[in-house]
Amino acid sequence: MKKFMFLVVAVLLVSITAMAQNQAPYVYAVAAVGTGLTVEAGDVTLDPAYAGVCYEITPDPLGVTSYNGLVPITNDEEVAITAAVIAGDPFGDIIVSCSMPTILLGEPGRLELNYTGTSACWHNTSSDDIFFFNPTSGPIAILLDDGGETEIWIGFNTCIPKMAYAGGAWEGEGVITAQYK
Repeated sequence: MKKFMFLVVAVLLVSITAMAQNQAPYVYAVAAVGTGLTVEAGDVTLDPAYAGVCYEITPDPLGVTSYNGLVPITNDEEVAITAAVIAGDPFGDIIVSCSMPTILLGEPGRLELNYTGTSACWHNTSSDDIFFFNPTSGPIAILLDDGGETEIWIGFNTCIPKMAYAGGAWEGEGVITAQYK
């Protein structure tokens, strides 16, 4: 059997905004190129985020944690995550790499992001199996489910700077790459 390799490059547009009550949406969009594998966009939104608070967003595809995996909740923060979906051949054996931003630039300056072993996960939609990984620690092997899909959920950790201004906004870009083994 011939082995075909397909490369899907997904560009993530990352945006974090803080306003008077300091909100921080983190949005990423994924665009696929090539054939064989496709990637649909996902997003993460944290709204509002408060100055001086350090947040951890752990993806929760099954909805089993309080507040969709956001820690801490100091007031009325909410997080919403929509998965990026990779689709291909049923039981397709693929390699996925993530290049996530660690610094976002904007007003009033820099916002640092970091990632841990629970900052991202992949979830096959035909089962309740969830596999956590650090999206910045290198490529991971994923087996697509019997329908040829898997979901990629990405969170992040950040500390909103103590601000003496009305708000701020930060943006950056990341890349997800998927290919058949």
